[in-house]
Amino acid sequence: IYSFIIDNTVSIRLGKGFWCRGPGPSTIVRAADFPSLRAQTPRSDDLASLFQAHIELTQLFSDAHDILYSSTSHREHLYVGGEYVRYIDDFASTLRNWKLAWGSLSFTPHAKATLVLSYDFLRLYVNAFTLQATINREITHARRNSPPPSFALGLLFANVSSSPDAPFIYESVDAANSLLSNLNSFIDPVSGLRYMPLKYYLYVIHAAVFLFKVYCTPMKNQISINVDD
Repeated sequence: IYSFIIDNTVSIRLGKGFWCRGPGPSTIVRAADFPSLRAQTPRSDDLASLFQAHIELTQLFSDAHDILYSSTSHREHLYVGGEYVRYIDDFASTLRNWKLAWGSLSFTPHAKATLVLSYDFLRLYVNAFTLQATINREITHARRNSPPPSFALGLLFANVSSSPDAPFIYESVDAANSLLSNLNSFIDPVSGLRYMPLKYYLYVIHAAVFLFKVYCTPMKNQISINVDD
C-alpha cells in the first residue's frame, strides 16, 4: 500500500506512468484493516482513518491524471472536443463525497493539514484544466480571425463569466486561494512546514503560479484573488 501511494505520487508529479499505475491495490483498503493504527487514547489521532483518506485521495489523483493529463495529444483532443466538462463535473461530485466522508474528522493540526492541502490541490489539479482549455480556445479563435494584437488581447476572457467553463475556473481559483490561506493560517513554517514532504511545497508553488497566471489575464477583474495573502 505504501509503495502504491509513493509510486502514484511520483508518477503524477512527473507526468509519467510507472509500473504500478492503473490497477491500484488488489483489495479495497479500509481503516478497519489497520487496527494498530486506530486511536489508542481519546486524544490520539485515528491514523487508520487518516491512512484510508490519503489512499482514496491518491487514487483520485491517479484517475484525474489518467483521464485529463495522460498525454499532450490527449489534452489537446479534450480542449477541442470539450468532453472534459463532463469528466470534471464527475470529479466534482466525487470530491464532494470524499469531503463528506473525511472532511469532518478531527486530527492534530499538522495531520489535518496534510489532508486539507491535498484535497485543495486535487480540486485545483482537476479544475485548472478548464483555464488552459479556455486559453487555447481564445488564442485559436484570435488567430483565425487575425485581429490587431491589441484588439485580441483586449477581448481575451472578456466574457468568462458566461462561459460554460466559468464554474470550474472559479472553483480552481477558490482551491488555490484556499490552499495558500490554509498554509498561512494553520501550518507553522518552523515546527510544521519544514518537516512536511516535498510534494506539499510543490502544491504551494503550483497554487501560487496558477493564481499569478490568472492575475495576468483580464479575468482578474472578474475573479477574486487573495494576492495580498
